Amino acid sequence: MGIVVLAVVALAVWQWFPREDDSSQPATATSTETTAPPTTSTAASPTPDAVDGYGPQAAEERSEPTSGVVAIAAPTNPKVNTKDPESVMTAFLTALNNREENGELDQVQGWTADYVALDSLDPIDPYTDNGPMGGKAPTQTREVELEKVKSAKPADSSTHRTREAKVTVQSHTGTETIQTWTVKAMKDGETWKVIEATLESWTGKTD
Repeated sequence: MGIVVLAVVALAVWQWFPREDDSSQPATATSTETTAPPTTSTAASPTPDAVDGYGPQAAEERSEPTSGVVAIAAPTNPKVNTKDPESVMTAFLTALNNREENGELDQVQGWTADYVALDSLDPIDPYTDNGPMGGKAPTQTREVELEKVKSAKPADSSTHRTREAKVTVQSHTGTETIQTWTVKAMKDGETWKVIEATLESWTGKTD
């Protein structure tokens, strides 16, 4: 009797405990799906080299003035009114600085012969090799400004005039020179003529 009771108890315990390996039970697969965090693609900010929408561009470099950067027109004979002393002075200084070649005065002398009473232009030519304008031709006169000289001797009269002239000259090299002249003119009949011209000073700058 006791043996039967023990057998029954043992059977009940065996049925109550779960079985670790029971191939008869259906397997349930749990799939853990891992979702990757969204990837944000950040495009590189355009650098100063890429600004026009056509891909990287070379950065623009600022260039310094170089020789031959300014086109100078061929020199021409300036217009002049020989009955006006200031017109004569302006035309003379314009012709003197409208130069195609350094040290070439034949053209200037031919243009100004009717209103210049100087024996020679060589002593006042600034375009000699050692002169302040040496090596700067071709050049072109941009502007001539005249001012009265209060202390001029002789004083201004109906036959004599003295002016201080500021002449702006453009060189093909890219430099601009401002020359300061003292110019005197005298009336000869109906024609005013330059009788004296002195280059007092000059300053230059690069464009």
